[in-house]
Amino acid sequence: MIHLALLALGNLPFYCETRSVGLDEPQAIARLARNGAYTVLEVGPAAESICTSPPQRGAHPFRELLVSWNVDAPPVTAFVVELRVGEKGEEAWSEWMHLGDWGEAPSTPRTVVCDGGKVDVDFFVGERPFAVAQVRVRANAREAAQRVVVRHLTLCFSDRERDMTPIEAPARPTRVKPLDVPFRSQKVEKPDISGRICSPTSLAMVLAYRGVARPTTEVCERAYDAANDIYGNWPRNVQAAYSLGVPGYLTRFCDWTAVEREIEAGNPLILSIAAKKGQLTGAPYQQTSGHLLVLRGFDERGDCVVNDPAAPDTERGQLTYKRAELEEVWMRRGGVTYVLLKP
Repeated sequence: MIHLALLALGNLPFYCETRSVGLDEPQAIARLARNGAYTVLEVGPAAESICTSPPQRGAHPFRELLVSWNVDAPPVTAFVVELRVGEKGEEAWSEWMHLGDWGEAPSTPRTVVCDGGKVDVDFFVGERPFAVAQVRVRANAREAAQRVVVRHLTLCFSDRERDMTPIEAPARPTRVKPLDVPFRSQKVEKPDISGRICSPTSLAMVLAYRGVARPTTEVCERAYDAANDIYGNWPRNVQAAYSLGVPGYLTRFCDWTAVEREIEAGNPLILSIAAKKGQLTGAPYQQTSGHLLVLRGFDERGDCVVNDPAAPDTERGQLTYKRAELEEVWMRRGGVTYVLLKP
């Protein structure tokens, strides 16, 4: 999967590219077998196994990098995903930086900064452009003869400061029937977390649409990032969905034609938005510094039909937002999206 896209930030479109990558032969201590399109790491308590992607270069240098993964990890296993970047090429790599983990991962120091960049909770942000990136997976187990299987590894490069020529979408009316995604409210969950779980609640809605109906609290438990004390860690939510049987990946969207294709294909989208007061008419909040909701489709005018988990019930949560306003609070703020596929 390779998807080249242009995103707008204010009036300036910028570069973005999403691709799936494979994994190279292991480093010295790893034991690894290749089976078709996925990678198997044989792990045990004696030593961890490591597999690494080939160096990845986008069509242009990048300032931001989203990474997501789908990994099969039995309960007695754990894995860590790490990233390193090169400003000018492979001859000067940064240190490996911690992107995320799963299971009882080793309590080693977590490096999250390098010269000119850092991992900002769940994605890499550079102070200047970088030319190349590499990702590795380190896995271990409490018991011998276990297998950790890396099914998919996806990278999304972008540079919001790279001015690019906009691509004009074909002129056609949007008539994409909204998908039948069942509504859930985050407000009905435990008071101590109900204001923090828009991401796993949105995840639970799409999981139910995919035929995997689980209690929202269970999805929250899987998505919870204890190191950062948050429920909205982007790649961890994607892995949480996969651990429940639904694959997916992180990407960015920039144009409505690509969005319409996803809805037409039966794929609801989980959008990461941020809105100032008055930017999103009819929302169950005046403003938000960060929120996730489900885009189900479009009405006859081309406006956006959504499930917004911040509402208390279905009647007030299945809403229609103006396309131009959702574009402002989503696409023009980066267009970050979870895409959950058929099991």
